[in-house]
Amino acid sequence: MSLIAGRYRPLLLALGLAMVAIVGYLAIRSRDRELTADPATYEAMTRTFYRALAHLDVGLLDNARQEFTRATELVPEEPAAWANLSLAQVRLGEFDNALKSAARAAE
Repeated sequence: MSLIAGRYRPLLLALGLAMVAIVGYLAIRSRDRELTADPATYEAMTRTFYRALAHLDVGLLDNARQEFTRATELVPEEPAAWANLSLAQVRLGEFDNALKSAARAAE
């Protein structure tokens, strides 16, 4: 493990836990909203979203960012995709973009 990753590991862990909490909150809050995407598009977004999660889990951060971005393009009103895009951007050091994505998730 690199020195930088070791030094910032607690911060990254805290940010990751915060993002999980945000996603959970958003999922509960958005339960009653009406889905505007057709089922096939939403299914494609779901596949893309879970592929991105797998990339994020194994540390393929560029791939995760690309897949989460694709998920937000497929179904822009899905907050979980925006929140996880924000997490990938934080892990890549793209803090300005991460703030924008987190704000979009909170909308």
